[in-house]
Amino acid sequence: MLEKKLPFILEDAENGLTHLSRELFAEHYDKLKELDKAIKSHEQRIARLCQQNPRSKRFLECRA
Repeated sequence: MLEKKLPFILEDAENGLTHLSRELFAEHYDKLKELDKAIKSHEQRIARLCQQNPRSKRFLECRA
């Protein structure tokens, strides 16, 4: 939810945030987006590795 609302909050010049606050929130928002991308990339790599390993495949099949 924060990821969707924060850009609108940062653009709203009437919400009382200081310029410094806007800058800091924007920087952290950018870092959050980068971390989300990295996590998705790692999840994809892990999924590929699991599909290549017979034990991992059996484990995943048991969980389903």
